[in-house]
Amino acid sequence: MDANSYCTLTSAVVRNHNNTLEMDVLRCKSKPMVDKDIAVYFLAYNLVRWAMAKATFFADVLPRSLSFIGAKRVLTAFTDQLRHASNGQVHTMIATITACIATLKLPKRLG
Repeated sequence: MDANSYCTLTSAVVRNHNNTLEMDVLRCKSKPMVDKDIAVYFLAYNLVRWAMAKATFFADVLPRSLSFIGAKRVLTAFTDQLRHASNGQVHTMIATITACIATLKLPKRLG
């Protein structure tokens, strides 16, 4: 892959994640705050990917076969419950979240 193709592919991936993570508009004005905002978005992206990787390991499916947006929605839905759960409940909830994410299979892609 040449440099132009790589840059085009990279910018397309970044554009897609900007919309998916709702970071297409940054509300910060200073450079340090923009840097922190972007770092938090990447942290959130990596958290979702980690949860998907864990789900693929236990469900024996390929990571590409799961929905990123669906996984993000599942994690968002459980956020408040996880925050207020006891230690014993957290482990059970993480297992439930992992099982839910493993069911979020995308339709077969052509090609």
